[in-house]
Amino acid sequence: MKQFVVYQAPGEGEFQAVKQGWSWPGCLFTTLWALVKKLWGIAAVLFGSGVFLSILMNMASSDKAFLFFLGMTLIGIPILVGSLGNKWREKNLVKRGYVRRAIIIAKTPGKAVMQCLNAPEGARHEAVHDLSARR
Repeated sequence: MKQFVVYQAPGEGEFQAVKQGWSWPGCLFTTLWALVKKLWGIAAVLFGSGVFLSILMNMASSDKAFLFFLGMTLIGIPILVGSLGNKWREKNLVKRGYVRRAIIIAKTPGKAVMQCLNAPEGARHEAVHDLSARR
């Protein structure tokens, strides 16, 4: 079971559940994941840094120490996205007007949204206030 924070779009809009912690899809599919999650700025930075690092690797093909540094950077980028991706996603949803509705323990994002929809309204807001008080 995983912990999700459920957000709702402005008005009576759609619900989005964001898993807390590590993002395997973010780590494995960095730029594509960012595009799917509508993280346009992050996707642009990831794509640009990938192109830039690839050009540098081709230019510095004889300097083994520099190639090692570039290789570690290419490994570090997915680790960065995996560790911070869900936080970036939450900030993006809030920036787009989504409102935090609940913190849910569930197996999947879809089940977290369903639990949120089935919870009494007061219970949803209590969970949100408890989280806000801790931050």
